[in-house]
Amino acid sequence: MEADNDIGNQDTMTQVQPYQAAALPGFVSRNSLASRLGAEGSVSGTTPSFIHTKLTRKPWKSLISDISTQSFTVSGHEFWWAWGTTQDGPFNKALDLPGQEATKPTSETRSETESAIEMIADYPWAFTLFKNYTTTLTYVLNDPGNPRPITSASFPDFPMQTFFSKVAWKHIPPRSVLRESSIHLLAENLFHESIHQYINARILTEPILPADFDSGKGVKVDISWRKGQGSESLWSLDRVFHAASVYTMLIPWRHEILKRNDLPPETRKVIEGAVEFSEKSLDELSSALQEHLESFTQRGAFFVGQMLERASTYTQLTRKGHM
Repeated sequence: MEADNDIGNQDTMTQVQPYQAAALPGFVSRNSLASRLGAEGSVSGTTPSFIHTKLTRKPWKSLISDISTQSFTVSGHEFWWAWGTTQDGPFNKALDLPGQEATKPTSETRSETESAIEMIADYPWAFTLFKNYTTTLTYVLNDPGNPRPITSASFPDFPMQTFFSKVAWKHIPPRSVLRESSIHLLAENLFHESIHQYINARILTEPILPADFDSGKGVKVDISWRKGQGSESLWSLDRVFHAASVYTMLIPWRHEILKRNDLPPETRKVIEGAVEFSEKSLDELSSALQEHLESFTQRGAFFVGQMLERASTYTQLTRKGHM
């Protein structure tokens, strides 16, 4: 069972490289985050769903009663699987993923997912973020006729919970695809969602964006790499903020994974391509955020500035061969 008392411990902090996740602005432990979002006591497998009912102001009993959970431990920290007990029950309806069902994972899926989390735990700077912002995992089964299955996903109204499908073993968004399944790609997708959860938590608990912010009516940014891809190329500012935050953390993650000796050649090639793509994308996203800093609150603008400064520093170090 985990303890949260390593937050701020100097011995731990010196190991958190290349980013000190526990020193990120607004970073809190899982129990503190749950408490801030209205769930008192120790975190459990149904905590994200309970917070969901708080955020959406819906009754919690019927939703919680439709959820089955199973705990597991990785590197001394407890996590949970969660799934709906009925195909069309309250949990799957709350998720609202057409053509997809939150289902009980097979033993193979559980084992491979635990291996992916163990890979994240190889990097204390990444695991510190992951274990505090992702506590519950849900495997999603795709209908064979579904043309747009999810790879992985996290939702603001389900804090601390990550949803993913079999696609997560072969695809890292937006364009990197493998022919064979890879634990390395699954690990990245799980870490990826924990970054989103960190950003979601900051937006939910702090005035990062103005109180009257409306993603549907505010600033739109034209994203060059989304053009001609069959998806929306005009992004709201909060989406740009999320994407830049994710790339800021995924770029060092990918550089660290490329140092591994257990990386198959095809996987290495895919991740090398993803590094090049993400660095170019972050440059574009950073420019857009700098151009629209006035759309954030003062605290939000300061946070964006800190994030972009860290990204710029890391990019300079990697290009000079220091990382």
